[in-house]
Amino acid sequence: MKEEKGDRRIVRGIRLLFAIFSMVTLAAGIVAYNLAAGELKKQLASKCHALAATVAALIAEDSDGYAAFLKDMDTDTDYYRHTKALIMKLKQVNIEHVTYVYTEARVDDDTMMYLLGGEEPSSQVYTAPGVKDAMTEAERIAYREQRAVFGSGFVDTQYGVRLSAYEPIIHKDTGEFLGLVGADVIRSQYNSIMVIFIVQTSVSIIAALTVFALCMRWLSGSVYQTMTLEKSKLENSANIDALTGIYNRRYFEGTAAKMAEVAAKSDVMAFVIIFDIDHFKKINDTYGHPAGDKVLKMVAEIVKHSFRSNDLFARYGGDEFILFLFNLSKTTVCELIERIRKKINETLIEFDGVQVQISASFGIAPVCPENDLNSTISYADQALYTAKREGRNRAVFYSD
Repeated sequence: MKEEKGDRRIVRGIRLLFAIFSMVTLAAGIVAYNLAAGELKKQLASKCHALAATVAALIAEDSDGYAAFLKDMDTDTDYYRHTKALIMKLKQVNIEHVTYVYTEARVDDDTMMYLLGGEEPSSQVYTAPGVKDAMTEAERIAYREQRAVFGSGFVDTQYGVRLSAYEPIIHKDTGEFLGLVGADVIRSQYNSIMVIFIVQTSVSIIAALTVFALCMRWLSGSVYQTMTLEKSKLENSANIDALTGIYNRRYFEGTAAKMAEVAAKSDVMAFVIIFDIDHFKKINDTYGHPAGDKVLKMVAEIVKHSFRSNDLFARYGGDEFILFLFNLSKTTVCELIERIRKKINETLIEFDGVQVQISASFGIAPVCPENDLNSTISYADQALYTAKREGRNRAVFYSD
């Protein structure tokens, strides 16, 4: 139950992290959009002004011709045809960022009139010289102060929602203010540019979220595997005796009880064997506890290579070890224990340059359906004490 809660906490934590990342990414996208929108307006206004300034300089080169056109607005003159053709060409070159370019003159404080424009006469948006229109605030400022003015935002006019820039036309000889050159970009053109940015930003955000989601999925799997591995290590460390590297008493008692139930249900024989090192206290007292630890590790190493993988071997406490042997006959068990006893007894272990022979005593008890595991362990323990009383270095089978 605790494990499931822990797993759910991990999942919730990863989902929360993904939600936070998504919100931050979307917020960053919104901020980026607003910044880009403002920057794009500035850039478009700047491009409009650049074109307006170019046309104003072109007209100023023939200031007298333009001044004359202001008076009669004769569209059959060479001046009109030539100048209009140049303005149309300049507008076409800048069509990506500028929608309209035109010259205008002031009528009164609220009205202006169009003169030369960059549209074909056959175009639906063509405006003939002399057509009047209401002034925007930016135009009023440009006329009043006779200077270049950038529109700060889109303005709703009868020709659409426009962002404009204006450049004064000054007679190159007399310095007379002749009017303005205006250049506009309409909102739909601005929007089409912003759509590209939105698509690019959306793709980037989706890609970022997808990559992050995949990373989170991989990370969650990695974290889960790591936690599972660590949990497995902790469980193993809780079940393993630190000195000898074999199972400890806690693990033995839990596992052997299940094995005893299987043996009873399967009607097969099983045995519990308890053994300890003879005169172990004397070894500790004579050679020190490190020597005793060396003996325990050596005995554990000998015994764990002497039985099958489905048998159970553990350190039971101090110098005492315990075995659970499954599906073997009494004769086979006694022969196996005798081989182990001899192998331990034949092994010499060196302490401070002195080789010492050690031995072990064994108590064997059968696992019976009518007895629980603790009773069987008690019987094996009684057999062990019998082996001690009879002179040690031997194995004794329990009998009532």
